[in-house]
Amino acid sequence: MKRRLWWLLPCLWAVSGCAALDVYLDIVRDKGLTPEYRAVLERWTRSQTVYSLFETRVRITATYRNEEFSRAYLQEHARLYRLTEEEQQKREALQTAALAESSEFIVYAYVPGRETNDFDRQQSIWSIFLVNDLGERVAPLEVRRVEPVTQVVRDFFPYINPYYGFAYHLRFPPNQPAGKVTLVFTGVIATVELDFITP
Repeated sequence: MKRRLWWLLPCLWAVSGCAALDVYLDIVRDKGLTPEYRAVLERWTRSQTVYSLFETRVRITATYRNEEFSRAYLQEHARLYRLTEEEQQKREALQTAALAESSEFIVYAYVPGRETNDFDRQQSIWSIFLVNDLGERVAPLEVRRVEPVTQVVRDFFPYINPYYGFAYHLRFPPNQPAGKVTLVFTGVIATVELDFITP
């Protein structure tokens, strides 16, 4: 009888070990954003850092919220929040209306002096505009600071770090011509140009 128990112990350890391994694998598994959403986010995000004398002058990252990105965002949001079909349709209608009214960007800016990170101020030290494929310079309709930066915003746009910089929502006139669109931030501190190729 004792010998049989000795044979059972390694089996029990193996079974409990497998269960522990499953729990561990579940812990380290990424349950956040899907690879599909991350791929679309990466495709429509640009970033540039300007240095001077080995110091960072400015770092700007921007995501172009065009039709492809907006669709991926809505799908990911619906998946995470388990929205009903009716709720999804309402959000899609709102997003379609927003895209018809403006071209939008989500922007994160880090400037060492936070007082110079003032994109949303009336008398900002920065000039912000788009240059479309026709060479036209297009002024923004709105530059709004994103406040508060919620956990949802940080999860969907992981490059945003509210402890170091600020996030902004930029709106430009809609229906920019297909081709290259350059988002420009320029001023006495630095010039940043982020190129996007639109379909």
